[in-house]
Amino acid sequence: MSDPTIARVDRALARLRARGSFSSLHREPAQGLGVDVDGVGHIEVPIDEASAKALIAAAAPSPFGYRDQTRHDAGVRDSLEIAGERVHLDPRVWSRRFERGLQEVSEALGLPPDAEVSARLHKLLIYREGHFFAPHRDTERDPTMRATLVVLLPSEYEGGAVVVSHGDAQVTYDTAAERRDQIAFLGFYTDCIHEIRPVTRGHRVALTYGVHVEGDDEAPAADGPFPELAGALRAYFGPEPAEPASPWLVYLFEHHYSAQGLEWAGLKNGDRVRADALRVVSAELGYDTFLALADVHEAFEIDEEGGDPGFGIPPGGYGRRLGIELTLDHWIDGAGAPCQGCDEPADDGAVIGIGDPHQRAAYERSYEPWTGNEGGAAEQWYHQAAIVVVPRGSEFHEVIIGGESEPAPAPAQEAEPPPRARVIVRSRRR
Repeated sequence: MSDPTIARVDRALARLRARGSFSSLHREPAQGLGVDVDGVGHIEVPIDEASAKALIAAAAPSPFGYRDQTRHDAGVRDSLEIAGERVHLDPRVWSRRFERGLQEVSEALGLPPDAEVSARLHKLLIYREGHFFAPHRDTERDPTMRATLVVLLPSEYEGGAVVVSHGDAQVTYDTAAERRDQIAFLGFYTDCIHEIRPVTRGHRVALTYGVHVEGDDEAPAADGPFPELAGALRAYFGPEPAEPASPWLVYLFEHHYSAQGLEWAGLKNGDRVRADALRVVSAELGYDTFLALADVHEAFEIDEEGGDPGFGIPPGGYGRRLGIELTLDHWIDGAGAPCQGCDEPADDGAVIGIGDPHQRAAYERSYEPWTGNEGGAAEQWYHQAAIVVVPRGSEFHEVIIGGESEPAPAPAQEAEPPPRARVIVRSRRR
């Protein structure tokens, strides 16, 4: 990012803070609560050893999603589960506490206050001694799903900490230390990387829910004005919108979005804040904004230490970014309607908001190992959503909104990224 004008836009957007966090924990009293499970009966909390064993006898090994497949691999996920359809909560004792827990978590995550937020039960999970779940992202089951809610039922256990990561931030929730007279409501955005550390003693029991947001207003709701951002965009594109110095600006979002979930109203937390600001300022300056899905290719040097082989990240970690190139598809205009878009590639000179490379859900990675005598190299490919700013009236703008210059690109084939990326290791010649 050598161009000082695009770096200025990047700084202006970075200063716009999210309204909430990427994860949150809330507690409610557990007195009088319990769950009813088909085939087991009524289970009171705190859950004792006999009740835990009864749940285990009625449970099945937990699978995990790998692209469009469902797999079982105890090296990735080792836990037991009971389908949500078999689990029932008595609304006479649960409703108030559950509503408070969901509301507190929703507000802490910065979900839109004027939207309808609901939680849909997925399953009851049991982690016994040695059970764990490796770092992964949850699958958004439909376009309205924004976050995951875990309701931890009190029981005696050790270990089983939940680690949630987003960007360069990470929070560890030591749920074993929770009081036995409380239930814990743990929420986080669905695309956040999270893991369950091994349980070392006892039984960890939890209910998992999808948090759905509906009825949100799609109109920008940013707190303006934004003189810094306006000045930065004007400097980047130049004084004449119809003849800009650059045809477009591409800002890669922090959160991950599927093709079916990409919409203005569905943007999460900081992404929503920055997109709203860009839409407000762009309208004032004579620019149009679009959403699109990017197929991104990045190249790096390899550092000597660090990395996360479990995610296919080189054992030497990522070093200096050597370059980035992307193509865009699945275009959506400012009114939320599909539009033609274009398949021209964008590179470092027009792309900002690149973020932490270790957090991207790569569908492929390759690297040449660091040898000690000479440095290595790494590449990764991933899908990421973006907001694209284009000066209105320019030739590029006419192509994107449906001019005759280029045919419409083929629709993207979207697939959920796997828990572990495919890794290709190449030997470096000496």
